[in-house]
Amino acid sequence: RSPLSSFAATAEEVYKFAPASLDEIVGDCVALYHPVALDKEITIDVNPNVAALPPVEVDRAKIRDAIGYVLDNAIKYSHKEKEIRIYGERSGAYVRLTIEDFGQGIKEQDRRLIFGRGYQGERSRKALYEEGEGMGLFHARLIVEAHKGEIWCGCRSGPRTNDSSRLEGYRVWFTFKLPLERTDA
Repeated sequence: RSPLSSFAATAEEVYKFAPASLDEIVGDCVALYHPVALDKEITIDVNPNVAALPPVEVDRAKIRDAIGYVLDNAIKYSHKEKEIRIYGERSGAYVRLTIEDFGQGIKEQDRRLIFGRGYQGERSRKALYEEGEGMGLFHARLIVEAHKGEIWCGCRSGPRTNDSSRLEGYRVWFTFKLPLERTDA
């Protein structure tokens, strides 16, 4: 079961925006999910570039939940003894935070639908993984959109780099694009 206990994202919720460090938020998520990852012998590597990201104006708890939903899926659908990588970059008035795993992959047709309410891709429905309701990515999208941001996923087969045979299989990534400042405050 996911360490996140509830799905808190609704259109009616009040968001409390304040400058926050994505490095600290990611650190909170990694600490929360570390025991779950250990059960599958998965390591979570946070690139030092996350610490260099500028503060973003977010609702810290809700963005933590959104990142947590994606990290939960990354752990759930990664193969044992693999690695999850988290890295970030500044892009103009935005920051991008990416969570990358190496697991079963996401089909192209599922990538267009994966953020819908209750949607589960064919591979997750057929997989012998934990049962889910298909709501995590839906709620992550709602949270990110409430922050005037975007979230998307991608998938490629094969290793990310040629120097590590541990990364065979599918490379799946989810990227959050968040504005540095609120423009409608």
